[in-house]
Amino acid sequence: MHPAAPMEGEGMTGRMQPRRPRSVYCSLEERDAIRQAAAAAGKSVSAFVIGRALEDGEEEGGAAALTEEERVELRDGVLRLAATMGVPQRGAGEAPE
Repeated sequence: MHPAAPMEGEGMTGRMQPRRPRSVYCSLEERDAIRQAAAAAGKSVSAFVIGRALEDGEEEGGAAALTEEERVELRDGVLRLAATMGVPQRGAGEAPE
């Protein structure tokens, strides 16, 4: 076993369970981005990935951070703010950049 690998950990059941390495397929650029994000969060890559996937994805801007209603409200607020500031709006037929 790798010397830095944890011997045991608490799983979804709350019991101590052996931990084993798992593979994740990603590009070199994605791997580097994950390492940088983990370092910025002060976590190991393993702790960062587990946290994003299971624990704190919603709290840190994961896909389910906002409900559809909240996304619409946020979008409308941003559009109102942009209009107040005189930012030109994209036309209905224009594709986002």
